[in-house]
Amino acid sequence: MPSSVSLDTILDDLRTLVEVESASGDVESLTVSARVVADLLERRLGGRAGLGDGPAGPPGDRWGGGAPRVRVRGAHGTVVPRGAHAPRPI
Repeated sequence: MPSSVSLDTILDDLRTLVEVESASGDVESLTVSARVVADLLERRLGGRAGLGDGPAGPPGDRWGGGAPRVRVRGAHGTVVPRGAHAPRPI
């Protein structure tokens, strides 16, 4: 794991996060969004990110890294319907 990350890498990560769809109530897109966040944590922090499971999709908790453990908590569902991002890429 590098001790520093380039601006281009940060912008690429941001683009990935912004472009992934996570329509509220759409379990499939929320699950994909959760996996994208988990993959990013794994790449940046090392270790394995844990994903929860629930009837409305994975909750907003992510665990990443080895020691120390990192917990990321937040909502990743949006009110934007699935497919609305396609005409407006970054």
